[in-house]
Amino acid sequence: MIMNKSMSYLILLILFGGLGAQSDYEEYLKKDQQAFAEYEASITAAYEKYELEDKQAFEKFKREVEEKWEEFKSPTVKEFVEYDDKKESRTSVDFEKGTITIEVLLEDGVDPDKAQQKLEDATEKIVQSKGEDNKPLLENQLETPKKEKVTPSNIQKLSSELIKKDKIQVEKNHRGDDGKNRTKFKVVIPMKKNHLDERAKRYEKIVLKYSKKFKVDPAIVFAIIETESAFNPKAKSHIPAYGLMQLVPKSGGRDAYLYVYKKDKYLSKRYLYTPEKNIELGCAYLAKIKNVYFKGIKDDEKAYICVIPAYNTGIGNVSLTLTGATKLKAASNAANKMSSKELYKKLTTELKHKEARDYLTRVWERKDKYKI
Repeated sequence: MIMNKSMSYLILLILFGGLGAQSDYEEYLKKDQQAFAEYEASITAAYEKYELEDKQAFEKFKREVEEKWEEFKSPTVKEFVEYDDKKESRTSVDFEKGTITIEVLLEDGVDPDKAQQKLEDATEKIVQSKGEDNKPLLENQLETPKKEKVTPSNIQKLSSELIKKDKIQVEKNHRGDDGKNRTKFKVVIPMKKNHLDERAKRYEKIVLKYSKKFKVDPAIVFAIIETESAFNPKAKSHIPAYGLMQLVPKSGGRDAYLYVYKKDKYLSKRYLYTPEKNIELGCAYLAKIKNVYFKGIKDDEKAYICVIPAYNTGIGNVSLTLTGATKLKAASNAANKMSSKELYKKLTTELKHKEARDYLTRVWERKDKYKI
């Protein structure tokens, strides 16, 4: 038997004891809503507290680096950056360009032959380091000039093959905020030509698992990951957004978690760096945009043309472009009246932010190579 709201409300009144219970029930609802609002506010406060603490820690770390280094280099969505404990070596992995840059600083007067060893040590460390999935961060990404596969188990033997003396760049008179003169030694190690494909394969099972669960096109998911992070599991943007699918903890990530688990929760960056969890919530967020926010769009291709930029710039900006207002039903109706080509052209030329216009173009062009 299906009850409408009036019937349900009448039954509740009877259960609560008639008219006298009406005020009790209304008071109960009021307290329940207030409790939820307070809980929601506590989650928001947790995000704000974490963001403040993270910013303060970052500024402290930045000052420590600048004591020795002329320039501070921080991680980006497609580049992982790591300093050693003494801030004397820096490793940068550019997942888009496919290069690993190792840099070390030596104070003037120190035996320069130590640079070779320090460069090798830093190389060994990055090859042996692991991601949040407990697999080597650079698994299947490196090989020697002789095409020998580089792994955590053989890197100590092969590091000298990767760090050739004639490839080391030397920059003298390097001076940080402490005023000391240092010499910087730098070497750039190319990754395998198919490094991007190797990383895509690394996450293939997870993408297929959650794209199937949430009924989203896996080719779109792969193309979004490539565009967002170049499959860098340590990706972090200035917003900040984290991980492969660049989820913002207090907005998209939070919305997706609530959609999947029906619970509001504070999500740490470690949680979002974990590939399985990141891809799960990324797929869920795509599904929510498509099946909830733009549920009125009848054609799948048109739906994805709207979903992709919405993932980047927000559903409101997509709706504004289509109708001049943020009403989602009207935006869906407008999309339904256009052909796919017309819709694509409108969004790639009229979306307010260039980043969003370019984002749609890149994802749409990349999706075909991931068709299964």
